[in-house]
Amino acid sequence: CGYKHDAGFVFALPGNPFSCMVTFKLFVELFLSACSGRKQSTETLPLSQGRSKKVQLDEFFPVKISSETGKLEMVEINGSGDIRLGLHADALALHPALAGDLYAEERVKFYRL
Repeated sequence: CGYKHDAGFVFALPGNPFSCMVTFKLFVELFLSACSGRKQSTETLPLSQGRSKKVQLDEFFPVKISSETGKLEMVEINGSGDIRLGLHADALALHPALAGDLYAEERVKFYRL
């Protein structure tokens, strides 16, 4: 993900806005945090609704943290090119590769944006 060049590091990010945001959050920010001695943490909260598994890979999906219920509410996504996601999402939630469908009230890991 990072390439060491004589003058520093180079990161190549995907062109789709959501893919770029996820890649930056999970790899570049993690790398920069590690370089500065900080540790990136994950938290867990329950989902307000269920989510079906689409592929047998880790999936990251945008969520809003509800101040009223303390749950993660899924943000509608129209594909990785959807440029509106950053406006409405507070965090990225993880749907692990080996997990089946997620159910309402199930606790999931998430990364704050």
